[in-house]
Amino acid sequence: MKISAILLVLILSSSCSFQFNTGEQAEVVATAGTPEEQMKIDALADGLTKKIDAKQWALLWRSASSLLKDQESQSTFSAKIGATRAMFGEPKRREKVGYSFEDRKSGDVPGYYGIVFYKTDFARADGVDEQVVLVREGNEWRLAGYWAKKTASIKFP
Repeated sequence: MKISAILLVLILSSSCSFQFNTGEQAEVVATAGTPEEQMKIDALADGLTKKIDAKQWALLWRSASSLLKDQESQSTFSAKIGATRAMFGEPKRREKVGYSFEDRKSGDVPGYYGIVFYKTDFARADGVDEQVVLVREGNEWRLAGYWAKKTASIKFP
């Protein structure tokens, strides 16, 4: 039990975060986007969270952006998401709470990003902040990252 608690603390401290930051401050222009932009990424983000919930890591990987695939391997990607889900448990309720569109013009990952924000209650953690990060490649939006973080307490079984 102690080892499980220590492992959980280590996982919590690292969270599940696919971020691309080399320490350089990138120029970012963020907005909530237009209703049309929000609609374009809405269904995609919801579908991706369903695949995450269903542990369909291979399907997620196939829909990932070249940016994500260049940053880490499929096995690392799957392990990070799997560790988060093992920590939080199954989702009980997910509420979409906002959008952000960012035009990153400098830094090591320039591009146009759409982020969908959720507040999710899981079996062992309520009020988890989730983000599905998408990047536009050509005319398509593709998965660029998934982030989940709980800043309050976790319920232990």
